[in-house]
Amino acid sequence: MYCKDATAPSLTQVEQTVLRCLRTAFARPLADAATHYRDATETQLTACFADLFARLRRLDPYILRVGSPDTRPTVFELQLVHLVNLARFRDCKAKNAVVRWLFPEDEVLAAKLLVGTLGHLAAQLARNERNDEAASLLLRERMVALIVQRARHVR
Repeated sequence: MYCKDATAPSLTQVEQTVLRCLRTAFARPLADAATHYRDATETQLTACFADLFARLRRLDPYILRVGSPDTRPTVFELQLVHLVNLARFRDCKAKNAVVRWLFPEDEVLAAKLLVGTLGHLAAQLARNERNDEAASLLLRERMVALIVQRARHVR
């Protein structure tokens, strides 16, 4: 599901970069994606997302709902951006709950490490920006609203 204009969340600069990296990881082979960025942090983000997607594909190839650069973010993409924010702002309890929901027990440790790395890299991107934790919380609220809206359309 793609976001509608009226409810599309506003993403912070860091969240936009995270979204761009996850889309690149989904769309390109890793060797290709590594040459796409001048910034080493963005290249590392893309590599971590590629690893995360490989693990998710093994579990359920249909779970991945990633849009192209010219489309609005999907709910799945917003959930991943939110997961990175949880790791970035060190909300371990919520991050671990999401990881345990996405992955079976034997994959949880590796997934936690990957998500932790994604959060650390996103924090590096944000080091020169104002604290945007409040804006990231707004993303969570809008994402929940989109999921509720989607559930109503399914009925």
